[in-house]
Amino acid sequence: MADQTTPNAREHIETALLGDDLDLNREVARLAALGSPTRFTIMHHLLTTGPTATTQLANQFDRSPTALADDIQQLADAGLIGRYRDSHGTERLECSPLGESLADAIFATIRARRDMA
Repeated sequence: MADQTTPNAREHIETALLGDDLDLNREVARLAALGSPTRFTIMHHLLTTGPTATTQLANQFDRSPTALADDIQQLADAGLIGRYRDSHGTERLECSPLGESLADAIFATIRARRDMA
């Protein structure tokens, strides 16, 4: 039986890492948004090439923009990418500052592991 004064693991992460302003479920959802090869690749593409038209991104995947819509929406809902229309009315996607920071750290770790292999 656990000591009543010792916080459980969830309480510990909420106080030690998240504080009062962040929500554990929301942060886990952000990471889960990267949990598909398509969304992972979208993030890598946006991070390395910068803002991209949705149609151009779809062409990179040999898909229609409609076929990528759910993946794009999941990344946007997680706050990892932003959407906007340029002066020609074309929808463009870009990494949000949070998405850029998170993806950059993940991809840097992967590159470091690759280089050690």
